[in-house]
Amino acid sequence: MKKTIPWFKNKIIKINKKDKIYYHSLLTIYFSFPLIIKRIIEKEMKKFNIPRNYLHNLLKKKIENKNSNITGVLARNDKKIISKHLKSLKKTKYYGIYKEILKIWSDYENN
Repeated sequence: MKKTIPWFKNKIIKINKKDKIYYHSLLTIYFSFPLIIKRIIEKEMKKFNIPRNYLHNLLKKKIENKNSNITGVLARNDKKIISKHLKSLKKTKYYGIYKEILKIWSDYENN
C-alpha cells in the first residue's frame, strides 16, 4: 500500500481474508455514499434556489466541528416531523433511503 499511495501515513492493518469484502463494503458506504447523497441533494436543492456553496459551507462546518453530532428531528426523535418528512417523500425516489436510514439509525441507537 505504501508503494502505491506514498502519502498514506496510517499504520497498515491486516484484515482477516473472510472479513475483507465486508470491510470493503463498509468503506464504500463511508466514503462514497455520503458524496452520492450530497450531490443528489445539491441538485434537488436547485429547485429552491439554494446556492450549492451555502449547503457545502454548512456541511463543512458541521464536519470540522469535533463536537458536532446528529441534530434536528433525528436528535429529538421528533416522530411528528419525521412522519411529515416521510409523507412529503412518499412518491419520490428518496422515500426508501430516508426510511431505511431511519431504521438503521434507530437500530444503532438502541443497541
